[in-house]
Amino acid sequence: MKQKINWKNHFIELLVVVIGITIAFMLENWRQERASSELEQKYLTSFNDDLQYDSNKLDSTITAVQNKIYLLRSVIAEMSSGDISKARAEEVITDMLRNHNFVPKQATFESVKNSGGMNIISDYEVKEAIVSYYSLNDELRLKEQVFFDYLQNFVLPYVYKNVAFLSGQIVNKSAINSFEFKNIVAGYYGLTEQNFQAYKDYKKANAGLLKKVSELFEQGL
Repeated sequence: MKQKINWKNHFIELLVVVIGITIAFMLENWRQERASSELEQKYLTSFNDDLQYDSNKLDSTITAVQNKIYLLRSVIAEMSSGDISKARAEEVITDMLRNHNFVPKQATFESVKNSGGMNIISDYEVKEAIVSYYSLNDELRLKEQVFFDYLQNFVLPYVYKNVAFLSGQIVNKSAINSFEFKNIVAGYYGLTEQNFQAYKDYKKANAGLLKKVSELFEQGL
């Protein structure tokens, strides 16, 4: 005689197994989401530190370049109205030889990008802003390279010919009132203005991204 199958018990056992698997699956998802959230917070903390470093460096660079522009403008105004003194020419030459640049701190970005961790950043807008911010570096490097090339190709050759390195004094006074000197200063001023605007744009992008990163970090707390 066939034994009657207790479908009710089988159904309950199956239900218990399904519920158990579902709970285990939910717990695993929860653990993964928590791990991703913790990793995202670590990334955001590191990005915040890097961006704060960039902000401070940009502030000092912008101030230094702005002071350079003030000097160049005053010297150009003097040259336009007449001859400039030997002391003023030596002052502007010394200042032109001081090069300023900005290199963002990219350790976190490079680490996250190379490990494929950008998907950990949950906010798409923040993720896009991060990529956009660090892509500015390529454009800035190009402008700074043009500036450095001008320094090498025009300013330094003039200095080699007309300035005594040991004393820092101009040995040929007539050279400071030449068209060559005036053109060198004017060209240098134009490139300095261009870099100054690039640093200000970088600072604006830095401030915007720093705000977004801080807000996203606070949401995850």
